[in-house]
Amino acid sequence: MKRLDSLQILRGIAACAVTLHHAVAVTERFVGATGPLAGHSPLGLLGVDLFFVLSGFIILNSHFDDPQGFAAAWRYAVKRLLRIFVPYLPITLVYATALSAMPGLSDSGRSWSLVSSLTLLPMQQPPVLLQAWTLVHELLFYGVFLAFFASRMAFAWLVLAWGTLLLIAPNGWLQETPLPVVHRLMAPLNLEFCLGMAAAWALRRFDLIAVGKALATAGFALLMVLVLLTSHIQQDVEANRLYFGVGFTVLIVGLAAWESKSSSPPYRGQSKRWVGLLVWLGDSSYSQYLVHFAVVSVVARVASKVVQPGLAIPVVGVCLALVIVVTAVYYAQIERRGVAATRAWIGARRAASQ
Repeated sequence: MKRLDSLQILRGIAACAVTLHHAVAVTERFVGATGPLAGHSPLGLLGVDLFFVLSGFIILNSHFDDPQGFAAAWRYAVKRLLRIFVPYLPITLVYATALSAMPGLSDSGRSWSLVSSLTLLPMQQPPVLLQAWTLVHELLFYGVFLAFFASRMAFAWLVLAWGTLLLIAPNGWLQETPLPVVHRLMAPLNLEFCLGMAAAWALRRFDLIAVGKALATAGFALLMVLVLLTSHIQQDVEANRLYFGVGFTVLIVGLAAWESKSSSPPYRGQSKRWVGLLVWLGDSSYSQYLVHFAVVSVVARVASKVVQPGLAIPVVGVCLALVIVVTAVYYAQIERRGVAATRAWIGARRAASQ
C-alpha cells in the first residue's frame, strides 16, 4: 500500500492536540489561568483516541498482504519494537535518572516502576513518563496482532471476541483482578484499536472510491456534532470517547479511500509548503509525543518565576513553539538516525551469521 499522507496529517493533529492539552494544564498549574483555553483543552484528550484508531488501521493495513508464518511474525515484531523502543528509551533513561536524583522535579509525587519504564510491560506501578501509559496499551495490541500471522480466521475471531467483551463489559469489570495485564487488555479504550482494524478491513475488502469523500465528510460532521454536544467538556469527553472513536473511524476510512484510490487527494489544491509541514508533523508525531511533556513542564516552571499570571496564554504559545523545536531535533537525531542505525546493525549481524 502506498503512503497515505492524509493519515500522517491526522497523526500530526493528534500529537498537537495532546501537546496543547498538557501545555494548558501545566501552565494553569504553575503560572495562572489560561482563560478560554482551559475550557476547551480537554478536547485535546481526543488526540489519544485518534492515535488508537489510527494505530489499529495502520497496523492491519500495512500487514494485510503479509504471509503467514514465523518469519513474517518475526519481521513484524522486530519492526514494531524498534519503532517503539529506539526513540522511547533515551528520554526515559534521562528522565528516570533526573527524577531519581531530584525527586522534586515531579510535583505529583506519583510512584513509578523502573521495570515498567524500561519494558512497557503492564505492572501495578506505571512507567516514569506520564504519557507512556498509552504505549503499554500499544504493545499489548501488537502482541494480540501476532495472531494474524498464525491464522487469519483465528485472528478474526479473536478480535471479534475481544471487541465484543470490551463493548458489553460494564465499567469496572475485572477491576479487582490482581493481574495488571488484564486491566490493560480489558480497558474500554482498546476498542478503538478494533475500530481501526475494522476500517482497514473495509478499505481492503470493498471498493470505497465512490464514497470515500462522503465518508470523510460524514466522519468530520459526526465529530463536530459530538464537540457541539459537549456542554461539560471534561466530563463529556471522558464519557463519550467511544462515540468520538466511531467518528474518527469513519473519517479515517473515508480519507484513506479518497486518497489511496483517487487521483484527487483530500489536500489537493493546498499549498505544498503547508501540506509538507503538516505531513512532517505526522512523521515526527511520536517524537513530539515523547518529548512534549518534559518541555512543557520546564517552560511552565521557568515561567512561574519570571512571568505574571496574566500572561499565561502567551506561555502556552511558548510551550508549543519550543515543543516543535525540540521535536525537530529529537526526530532527526534520535528517532530517524537511531532506528536506521539499529536496523543496519541488526542487518549486519544477520548477514555475518549466515
